[in-house]
Amino acid sequence: MSAFSKPQAVELTAIEAVRYGRELASIWPDTAVEHTAALDPLLNATLARFAAGEVFGRADDHPLALMMSAIRQTLDGYRHGYGDFFLRENTGQHPFFDIEQDRVRRLGEVLKGLLEARQAVIDAILAERQIVIL
Repeated sequence: MSAFSKPQAVELTAIEAVRYGRELASIWPDTAVEHTAALDPLLNATLARFAAGEVFGRADDHPLALMMSAIRQTLDGYRHGYGDFFLRENTGQHPFFDIEQDRVRRLGEVLKGLLEARQAVIDAILAERQIVIL
């Protein structure tokens, strides 16, 4: 790492991503997210990697996008338009009264946290590589 980098901040964000990934792997199976059976093999492999702390693999980009789409569609099924609202906003202040619906919302917030932390670490690594080139 160069003198300009802040490895401690990147490392903390990486730890956060791993924690989000493990939480996602833990709670996904117990949450009623509507998805096609064709997604199951992808999900199982991705969630197994996340449970093991492997959250930065590019092979998980597509399954993550499919997971987010499934969560959005499930939330939209509970309340029309909520899925799109969920994508734009932090829904922590907008819980459902129904426990199962709120589990899906919470799962989605964990996934959004993982995606944000994961991308921040990837961006930091790419930026570091660009600095080295200079």
